[in-house]
Amino acid sequence: MASVRLFPARFIRSRARAHRAMARAALFSDSSTAVRLHRYNAHMAKARMLDALLAESRQPADAAPAHTRTLFTVREAAQ
Repeated sequence: MASVRLFPARFIRSRARAHRAMARAALFSDSSTAVRLHRYNAHMAKARMLDALLAESRQPADAAPAHTRTLFTVREAAQ
């Protein structure tokens, strides 16, 4: 059976770009500094999550997840 992508890369990329734009707009909104910072951080967190999802979807299916691969390399370098 062919693998079906639930979220095409173009959709993920455009959503991440939209969240970055909303984060920049939040910095200049007519709100208190705390509210602007909260909105900025929330949108940037979503954009980073989408970028990580996109990077993970580009890996081969048999590759280890990025966080385990990084941890393994750090442990190898320490020895």
